[in-house]
Amino acid sequence: MKRIGIPLLLSIAALGAYSRSDITLFSDAEERKGSLTAIDVEVAGDVITARFDVPDHPALGYAYTGFQVALEPAKGMRSIAFEWKKSPEACDPRQITLRTREGKRLKLDLAPYGTPGAEWKAVRIPFSDFGMGPADLDSLANVSFTVAGHNVKDEIARQAGVVTLRALGWSKEEAPSRVVRPDVASLLPK
Repeated sequence: MKRIGIPLLLSIAALGAYSRSDITLFSDAEERKGSLTAIDVEVAGDVITARFDVPDHPALGYAYTGFQVALEPAKGMRSIAFEWKKSPEACDPRQITLRTREGKRLKLDLAPYGTPGAEWKAVRIPFSDFGMGPADLDSLANVSFTVAGHNVKDEIARQAGVVTLRALGWSKEEAPSRVVRPDVASLLPK
């Protein structure tokens, strides 16, 4: 796995500065020969800028790319917060994943939380939307953002552009849930 590090200061939960090894890039290029997917990340202060290019991969079937940031456990916190924006040609980032030290992955599609545009937009996602329990909060290890991806069925020729995040961190503030959960009682036979 290609590792690019940059110092990062989490401003919301004041978790401290990060070393160069705290940001990891990922893509389908690590899994398969022949992939032309590319991503690079740079940081200025607490701003993370990801430049990506995910060409059409009909022979390979799918393609994706993103980055993860190592974080301290979120004990006592209620949500994850960040600000983001993107270049006009960039697709909307697809997914956010929280990972525990035990390897548990808690994924959410980002679409219900809005889409970034050319100007900074604040996002706050309650941990309850991830279906997290208290033990998960105590063992959070990183957060990852899948910034682009597609498969053959999507009929997407190429995804390229820039996604920028800043002020990434945990927050003690609750946020409204955007996850629609079915009313289980209404699904039972009467």
